[in-house]
This record gives sequence, C-alpha cells and structure tokens, in this order.
Amino acid sequence: MTIKIFSVVFLLAITLRQSQSREVCVPLPDCSLVLCEGPPENCEPINVPGQCCPDISHCKRCLVDGTYYEDGEEVPQTNPCQFCTCYNSELVCAIIDCARPPPGCEGVIVPGQCCRDYSNCGLNCAAVSCLAPPVGCEPIEVPGQCCPDISQCK
Repeated sequence: MTIKIFSVVFLLAITLRQSQSREVCVPLPDCSLVLCEGPPENCEPINVPGQCCPDISHCKRCLVDGTYYEDGEEVPQTNPCQFCTCYNSELVCAIIDCARPPPGCEGVIVPGQCCRDYSNCGLNCAAVSCLAPPVGCEPIEVPGQCCPDISQCK
C-alpha cells in the first residue's frame, strides 16, 4: 500500500452560527502533519469539511469487464478452477486445488466444475481426508487405496 501526502486546503476554523448575533469558532486539527491513504487508480476522492484526509471509502471496489464489484465481493470467472474476490480495489484470485485421482482412475470431466468426478472409480476418494506426509517424506501410492502409504516416514 502506498501512502501519499495530499495537500489539503481547509479553513483553519469552522464557523458555527449559534445565533444571529454571535459566532463560535472551532479549531481544526493540523492537517499538514497527517498522512493520508492515496485513492486507487480511477477514483476521485471526496474532500470532507473538518477532516484532514479525503474520503475514499467509495473507491474500494474493483472494475472488471465493465462491472463494479464491492470490496469483499466474489467476482465470477469463466474458469471454474479460479476463485476471485475484490480486495482493497484489486482483483485477488486463487486456483482451486483438486484431489489426486485414485490409482488407475481417469475420472469424469463435469462441465462447469473444476475437479473431475471420481465417484465411478470404485472408490469414493473425494470424501476421504488423507494425512499429509512429514516434510521430506515421499509417500507411496497404493493401488486400491485413496490415501498414500506414509508408514515408512519418520
């Protein structure tokens, strides 16, 4: 995140009318010592009277293919293996990691889904959680089992 110092010009006091005959001045903070977060690209900050930094809360969104997405909103993708979210005005994506197929199983490609369907392979390994091997261990794939053998690992 880059922080830019904006030269913000404000009146040194806000005049409040308490009555028609009397004025009360309230001093503003010294804005010359305040660091303000810069707005994202293509965003016009809004100066708010009484505040040193401009309001950029409306800027925290993403423009993707002509559509705006709010901060934290999921951004649809054509690739079913990619999951994207608007985060601080940037598109952040992750790739979905699919389970390994059981030995000797090709699985079936399902349109619109990232991972192959292995339910017709005799073993339903998609519903099985396997222990991760210790660091430096090479697990041994065992035909007919969903999880690799890590018993030789220490």
